[in-house]
Amino acid sequence: MNRGFTCSRDSALLASAAAAAAAGALLLWAHLGSTLAAHLGRSASVEGDLLGRIAARSDYTSERLASLRAEVGRLRSHLGDAGAWESVGRVFGVRWRSEAGPWVKTGDLATRTGSFSMISPTVADWAKILETIGKLEAIPGAGVVEFQMKAGGGREQGSLDTVRVLVSVRARANGSDSTNP
Repeated sequence: MNRGFTCSRDSALLASAAAAAAAGALLLWAHLGSTLAAHLGRSASVEGDLLGRIAARSDYTSERLASLRAEVGRLRSHLGDAGAWESVGRVFGVRWRSEAGPWVKTGDLATRTGSFSMISPTVADWAKILETIGKLEAIPGAGVVEFQMKAGGGREQGSLDTVRVLVSVRARANGSDSTNP
């Protein structure tokens, strides 16, 4: 009587091949796990090194950010409001001809550029022109972009024909109305 396990030769070969494949898969899994762990360790080391170098070179420290915020606040305080262009027009008065351009919006900022012209100013008008420019510069958001004088007449009898002041107003943009910022 034969006691024990009996199987065919083909079954025995198939069982040993399956055991070898399982052992190979286990060894491959162990090798991939150790390779992955080593790669993750190197990645963490490189990431830590890069974070340290970025922190050392950063221009955005808390002191610099506070300085930048203060500068932005200062610049915002110099912006005009929706009625800045009308204020500019009142400063120039009725003797000046106004040519206003459209409001150009860029993000939160709206800019309008236009010109004010006075035809045939007299010598007595120059003090008023300088006073007007001074008042204009005091309006938040307003500034002189260009000052032009056009002269006419001959060499002996020259006269000033036109004074033109190109003005720009910067204001905070609100809404989508094209007539106001």
